[in-house]
Amino acid sequence: MSASSFVSYSFLGHTFYVNPGWLAELSSFFATMFFLNNAGEDIILSDEVKYENFLELLRVLCYCPTRKPITVTNVITVLKMAHYFGFKALVEECEKVITEKVINLDKIKLFQITCAMAEHDRYSPTTTLLIDKLSKMKQNELASLHFSKVMSHSYSEFDFSHQMRVACSDSTSFAI
Repeated sequence: MSASSFVSYSFLGHTFYVNPGWLAELSSFFATMFFLNNAGEDIILSDEVKYENFLELLRVLCYCPTRKPITVTNVITVLKMAHYFGFKALVEECEKVITEKVINLDKIKLFQITCAMAEHDRYSPTTTLLIDKLSKMKQNELASLHFSKVMSHSYSEFDFSHQMRVACSDSTSFAI
C-alpha cells in the first residue's frame, strides 16, 4: 500500500477516504492496521466505537477544509477515540483543552470529563487536577453525581477502573 495515496476504507458500514501513511504516523492502531503483519485483515472494534464518534475524531484530526476544534462539548468523545486508536498527540491536546477549561466547567461536565480521564489515565496530572476540583464540592453534590461510589473506598487499579465505569454508567442523566 502506498503511504502517499488515499484509499477508501469501509468502517462501521460507512466508507472513508483516508491517507493510511498519515494516520499510521499519528496512531499506533492505524500503523498496525495498515502496515504490519495483519494489514488488510478485518479489525474487530469494541461496541464503544460508533460511527458518529469516529467521524468526530476525523473532523478534529483532518483538514476538510479546516480542522474542527476540540471543545468542552466534544472533548470526551475525542479523548475516548484518541485513546482507543492510539493518537497520543491528540490525547495530549485533549488534556491541554481540559486543563485550560477546568475552571469554567459546570459540575456535571466536570464529573463527565473526570470519568473519561480516569478510565484511561488515572494518574495523569489532568486527572489529578479534575479530582482536586471535584474534591472542593460538597458531599451532597458529589453523591448526586454518583462520584461518592468511586471515591469512598480504596480500590486496586482494576477495581478503581471498574467502579469508575459503573459510577459513570449508573448516572442515567449523564450521557458519556
